[in-house]
Amino acid sequence: MIETYRGTIFPWECDFFEHVNVRHYVAKFDEATWQFLAQFGMTPGYFKKTKTGVFNVEHDIKYRRELFAGDLIMIKSELLEVGQKHITYRHVLIKTDIDEVAATMKVSAAHVEMENRRASNIPANIYDQLLKHL
Repeated sequence: MIETYRGTIFPWECDFFEHVNVRHYVAKFDEATWQFLAQFGMTPGYFKKTKTGVFNVEHDIKYRRELFAGDLIMIKSELLEVGQKHITYRHVLIKTDIDEVAATMKVSAAHVEMENRRASNIPANIYDQLLKHL
């Protein structure tokens, strides 16, 4: 697994119950995704140049412990599966002071052409990079 995010929980990310609201878990996982994809050459520049994107098609989130304002966190990510037009990966959000998993998210995503918004083959050079990390 590679580290893809490190941060702090802010008070404005907490809800009525004084713990992190679920929408902020997804936001932090999304930030980690950009760092994760860049490891394989799928940077914002790549997406602009090739007029492609990666669209999430399924999320499976498991919440294991509450997080509160002031908590320090880290996300580690790993590739689980690669296909010609899709990838599956997992993020693990860790409360760093106790080294305990707070949440996980498994993501299935499709590589798409932005013009027609349909799944498209991952270019060979990036596909090869992905395969090296399985």
